[in-house]
Amino acid sequence: MDRKDIYTLVLGLFEGDSEAARRWLNEPAKALGGNTPLQHLDTEAGAGEVQDLIGRLQQGVVT
Repeated sequence: MDRKDIYTLVLGLFEGDSEAARRWLNEPAKALGGNTPLQHLDTEAGAGEVQDLIGRLQQGVVT
């Protein structure tokens, strides 16, 4: 999954609010070891972690 695909998922998570999506991508996340989601997109494994996090958030799972 590439950055564009992840951005599309994040945009969906925030119901089309692009500013909220950008903020989320640039804010440290506990679930990602304190790194930002954007930092995790540099590797395939990291992108998978971000995708999993988005899925949990969409399901209402607190992470």
